[in-house]
Amino acid sequence: MHPTVHALAAGALAVALAAASGCGSSGPCIGPGCTSEAACPLPAGCRVAIHVAGACTCEAWAAASTVRVKVPYVVASVVYPGMGTGTTVGYGSGLGGVLGSRWRAVVRAPGTADEPVSVTSLDAGDGWPLTEVTPTTLSISLFADEGWLWTSTVDLPSSDEDVIVLWVNPSFLLRTTVTGERQGEWSWGNDCFPYGSGEPCIGAVAIPLTVGEIQGTRSLPATWTGPIAFLESLTSAERADILAHDPLLDPAARTVAALDSDPRYVKMGEVAIVPPWGSPQDQLPISWTPCTGAPSDADLPVFAESAFSLPVGGDLVLQHTVDVVAPSCAPEAPTFQLQTTTAGCQIQATVYVDRAFGTLVTVPTASTASCTSG
Repeated sequence: MHPTVHALAAGALAVALAAASGCGSSGPCIGPGCTSEAACPLPAGCRVAIHVAGACTCEAWAAASTVRVKVPYVVASVVYPGMGTGTTVGYGSGLGGVLGSRWRAVVRAPGTADEPVSVTSLDAGDGWPLTEVTPTTLSISLFADEGWLWTSTVDLPSSDEDVIVLWVNPSFLLRTTVTGERQGEWSWGNDCFPYGSGEPCIGAVAIPLTVGEIQGTRSLPATWTGPIAFLESLTSAERADILAHDPLLDPAARTVAALDSDPRYVKMGEVAIVPPWGSPQDQLPISWTPCTGAPSDADLPVFAESAFSLPVGGDLVLQHTVDVVAPSCAPEAPTFQLQTTTAGCQIQATVYVDRAFGTLVTVPTASTASCTSG
């Protein structure tokens, strides 16, 4: 199940000890009341010291080490098909809702607490936008003028039809300052796995793949050379990690009882899907606000993780949290139009929102024998 689009590297270790001025050297005088004589001494390891209101403080510490980390992918969304042939679910421009994800990086080592990595630099090129949401979290999302729409082809689709959207060419640089602060720089790599040959790579690229395609039980079109090459580049452990971002692959987990008890999912209401399409009970207005006020680093529930080895030991762990793709919270209302064109098919279902990706999950609670499945 691929969307209808509307409008639109191996890691290497490089350690660099930055030259730091010794104590007694002078830094710039910055702030009200500064004069050329009011310079600040630079402590060892400090690149910029500032003088404000009679006090000196270090504004920027030198890097003690710089490590490029191999991050082969970032999960950008999980999209669930709707129930009922002809049902449409859409996100993005002109469709409502958002399509993207938000995460923070932490450094994890045995016997120590996770160390959050602050976001210091973002460069998406001309690709999917990257946005700093809070000091330690960032998001990737669809272009502002682009929307993706999915239409169901069977009444009761299987989990093989779930779609996982992947940022396939991330590049990550981890800096550690002389004071131990972790800083991260996110950008994009040159191999963006284009659908066809000759397509230039101009920025961050995300591609949708069904669960069946990731598992290898369904084939991609032979002309999609880039996505095929991307899947072939993944190890079995990496494929398993990607699939773990969709916990509803287990049929026992895709039940009302299971989702009601999982804080990742919030119930939106019940729907009845009966032919002919267009009756009032077929429509459920969907709208929610992912958070109140501004997003904060103090409220970061972790819904899914990916761990990637650091060349210097330990792991870089990406933790997906509440899907907010901007520094402020706003209501989201994706396109959600229910129907079935199958004679005699009737479906009772409960609808949830997946807080990790802002996408809708429809869980059937009853259906007639006439409904198609696949």
